[in-house]
Amino acid sequence: MPAKQLKLIPALPTFDIPDKYKEDEWKIKEWDIYINAPAKRKSDWNARSNTTDNIFKFTLCKNPFIAEEFKYFMYYIIEIKQIRINTFAEYYDRYKILAEYVNTYMVNSESILELEDLSLFEFFLSTHKKNKTTIENGIQFVGEEFKRASRRSRFTTFITYAQSIIRQYYEKDIPETKKLIWHPQKFSFCKYMESDKVLDFREIKNPSTLKNVQDFCLFKLREITFGAVYAYLFDLKIFIRWLDENHPLKSLADLTRPILEEYFTWIRTNSGYNSRKANVAILNLKVFLDWGQLLERDNMPQTMLMLNNDYTLKIKKESRYLTDEEVKALLNVLPQMPKLYGRMVYCLLFLGMRFCELAKLDVNAIKQNDDGSYYLDLWQFKTQAVNNKPIFENTIRIMKAEIERNKKRFGEENVKYVFVTDKNTPVNIGTINENINKILVKNNVLGRDGKVLHVTTHRFRATVATNLISEGTSVDIAAQLLGQTTLSSLSHYATVTTDVVKEQLKPRLEKDDMLIRNIGKGKDMAEIIPEKTVALCNGYCGKNPLTTPCAKANACFNCSMFIPSIQYLNAYNIQLLEIEATVKIAEANGYSMMLKKALRDKEALENIILKLEKGAKKNDS
Repeated sequence: MPAKQLKLIPALPTFDIPDKYKEDEWKIKEWDIYINAPAKRKSDWNARSNTTDNIFKFTLCKNPFIAEEFKYFMYYIIEIKQIRINTFAEYYDRYKILAEYVNTYMVNSESILELEDLSLFEFFLSTHKKNKTTIENGIQFVGEEFKRASRRSRFTTFITYAQSIIRQYYEKDIPETKKLIWHPQKFSFCKYMESDKVLDFREIKNPSTLKNVQDFCLFKLREITFGAVYAYLFDLKIFIRWLDENHPLKSLADLTRPILEEYFTWIRTNSGYNSRKANVAILNLKVFLDWGQLLERDNMPQTMLMLNNDYTLKIKKESRYLTDEEVKALLNVLPQMPKLYGRMVYCLLFLGMRFCELAKLDVNAIKQNDDGSYYLDLWQFKTQAVNNKPIFENTIRIMKAEIERNKKRFGEENVKYVFVTDKNTPVNIGTINENINKILVKNNVLGRDGKVLHVTTHRFRATVATNLISEGTSVDIAAQLLGQTTLSSLSHYATVTTDVVKEQLKPRLEKDDMLIRNIGKGKDMAEIIPEKTVALCNGYCGKNPLTTPCAKANACFNCSMFIPSIQYLNAYNIQLLEIEATVKIAEANGYSMMLKKALRDKEALENIILKLEKGAKKNDS
């Protein structure tokens, strides 16, 4: 046979799985997943597998490459995801449909990953199998409205899920930065926040643009959170998609100002973005282009194309904290939420934790002090630091009850987090935010602006911070309770309410009022100042300056040589207010030495003021 007629036959893919999963037929009824299942779930498997003798037959798929890939996928969902036998039975139904499609259209393919255009499979579903490609899925809460919701066919989601798991296996030995999908868990330096999100670069087809976008994201991952980088990539992909459709360029270096201005117009008028989101998208693009210019990246513009006035971000003046009335209104409707979400909201309301910290709260993070009180040994994803956080009795009771409930559901050794879903996985932030606002809309709960109250989990943190400051908690203690690494970052959350402003200004107002009331007093009063005294800033010193230096510097009020003067009466009253404030601070923080000195100065100063005021009354009479 001529050499040119030889065809290299590729080897079947091999997967690192136990031998029983390598068989072409799985006798599921002999496996633990079936034996240990309740009778109802066993019947689900029997009903769905009776056409193949209750055996999972991979031979239904005539393509051996794809059959091998799905052996690994089925192993993954049994051993790794720990699904139930009834769910596994549903996956078998979906595999049967997939096998029919593969036998018709992909019999010569070498991987299920070659099925990139899922519309072809959906066309097969609708025409050959008479299955719907989208399914009505109840009511969806969008913004502040309830709308009809739909989802893709379970057969389509089955393929996309399998493809993602199989792709991860093939790429497991490839450095994460060389892949088209980045998982935050793979970066040790990444401030990992959300488990269900990845950085997906697959739609960026231009190699030079892809490299620059990936390098930019890697650069940003080292300095900001994963969620923030995800937002950058999302907006950059929108721009690149628009660019490919309207101005295909060989390189971003060919980008011009007119093209950018056309994009600005599109994103503000036709993208569906509101004004703020459009401006944020433009700002994110500017950050990317500035990065490329600063580092002199190849295939990036090297001249300034964007200006600061290309975007305008409106800063909300209204604080994000919830008033007492708004908190009460939320608590009143909290029982209408699913119990899991309601318990989490309650904890957020009183602990001020970041949601990601509560969602990933390890069961072993609950610690007890010697006095019986509890605290959380809390790992903070954002600051990458540990925070020992006190917790209240009601909160700890909720957490302990949730842990016990989960142990009964999933087994004591399988419970990792305090709050988990029915699948023993952390709760998604989008899910809980949606559930909160659903009940607010349903019950027409109004905020202080008269509109339906809109709440995100982060507003609870702002509320706790504001309440701490309003109640007189020192800034450093408030920052410690919230787990802030710097005091300045507390200002992002805490708001000084009107009542707090008045309270903080009270000493100053009292001082000003006293100064106004005493204008002109003291100047004309006759008083005898002994000769050979030394003038001080607030009186006189009777000590002979020629003798040894004073041993009581800065302790004049308690010195027998100190001579007060009526002309400094206002200053004494002001200083008394400051000493009284010092007494409160020392008492609150347990500063015993400071408290002892402040009380001594307070008593001496009160005696001085009393004597001077008595003398002033005698002169008036």
